[in-house]
Amino acid sequence: MVFLGISFPIARTAGLFTNFISTSSVTLYNLKRRLIDFKTAIPIIFGSVIVAPIGAYISHYISEKIVEIVFSLFWYKIFK
Repeated sequence: MVFLGISFPIARTAGLFTNFISTSSVTLYNLKRRLIDFKTAIPIIFGSVIVAPIGAYISHYISEKIVEIVFSLFWYKIFK
């Protein structure tokens, strides 16, 4: 979104919202069909809950330019 001219704070918020909606709907879909391996999912969930606030705190100290560079490198690596 930043590449399209949308400001970074708006792009970040929209990305988080989209990720939340997508993850929630897929989780509900897989719960209904009993496709979730809880032995694998539970540690991932607890790890995410613990690390997410740390990432949010650290994000206040990282320049937006560094985040853009990292995302660009990640994007390049995937679609190379």
